[in-house]
Amino acid sequence: MNQATIDVISTASCLTLRRSFEVFGGEQPGLEVIVLEHPRCSASIALQGAHILSFQPHGQADLLWLSPKASFAEGKAVRGGIPVCAPWFGPHSKDTDKPQHGFARNLPWELLEVQQSDSDVVLRFQLDSTAEQLRLHPWPLKLTLEMTFSDSLSLSMSVEHLEGGANTHSMPFSWALHTYFATHDLAQTRIRGLNEEQDYTFRGEVDQILTQIPEHQSIVCDGVAGSIEIYGQNCPSAIVWNPGPEKAASMVDLGKEHYASFVCVERGAAKADSWLIPVGETRQAQLTLSRKF
Repeated sequence: MNQATIDVISTASCLTLRRSFEVFGGEQPGLEVIVLEHPRCSASIALQGAHILSFQPHGQADLLWLSPKASFAEGKAVRGGIPVCAPWFGPHSKDTDKPQHGFARNLPWELLEVQQSDSDVVLRFQLDSTAEQLRLHPWPLKLTLEMTFSDSLSLSMSVEHLEGGANTHSMPFSWALHTYFATHDLAQTRIRGLNEEQDYTFRGEVDQILTQIPEHQSIVCDGVAGSIEIYGQNCPSAIVWNPGPEKAASMVDLGKEHYASFVCVERGAAKADSWLIPVGETRQAQLTLSRKF
């Protein structure tokens, strides 16, 4: 971690810097994690990937799910929370040897700014291309992710196609905020708002990319009070994912016993919704997550 990030954290009384094994257990040394404690909510954010690992409004259960078997290792994706998948989603379209879901989730981001008030806490992270990333994605870019923690969680992401790169063509950019939502029982869970015809339900493995969807979805679980509300702006895609019991059993950081505890509803821009960003231009998107009773 650079000194600038340490200095920014020290300006906010609601933030402390810890190691993942101190917060979640697991192997040492683990990853650096910012722990946020505020009258409105608590949260934890890994500096690797600007990865929100937990978000718990005061008096409520955690909105997010983090695998009890999650591994916190440098350069490796963490199972749960909100990984940032970018600058491509899924396998690379032309070279499947490149990292699944891009490189943003596996790299340390810089914390640029903290704003703390009685009503919320705002953190602003940034990731810039390096020579190593340009070999994977030959368009220089700057990713910014602003997080607002309060009774709800709001995320504002921007990507700028920087000038000065050797490649002067528009930059292809696909992405998703790969949110793992905690659910009481997957078999009783339904997603509303993905289409106008019926609720989305789960019977075994699901891995589906939906394009040009409405801005608002709700996750409800029969027999459980309240719903999770998802609002996305400039997030035209939704990826719905759960591995089901058989595939979960083969995943060392998940396990068959945990597959029914979460569902991923990932908002972003994938497949036909992917962005093409000219040199010097910026694209932005917003996502707000909350629980409604």
